[in-house]
Amino acid sequence: MFYEKRHARFAARLTKLRKEKGFSKTGLANKLGVTTTCVWNWEEANTMPGANNFKALAEALEISVHDLRNSSSDSEEVSNDNFKTDSPSLAEIVNKSRFTIAAAAAVDIENVTVTIKY
Repeated sequence: MFYEKRHARFAARLTKLRKEKGFSKTGLANKLGVTTTCVWNWEEANTMPGANNFKALAEALEISVHDLRNSSSDSEEVSNDNFKTDSPSLAEIVNKSRFTIAAAAAVDIENVTVTIKY
């Protein structure tokens, strides 16, 4: 749940920033050297950009990588929703970890597998 909400917030933030900077999806894609479909998938929260694309997006949109990845509502959601009222599920923790690992390793999240041994 946390992971999907974060994707949705990122997608909305990316769409807003792209429009504020006057880029079409195709224009932004051309600037980044990716396909228009790639940008469309990011804005539809179907996929997330890899680390290299996060950096290029941040530069194109004139924002820091940190600010592009995170919104103030991300940290509020973690502290207010997950920790004060309900603890996050193991699946949510693993998904968040996969997202962090994928970004740090500059790979697609589909290429990150987490194994837990008890």
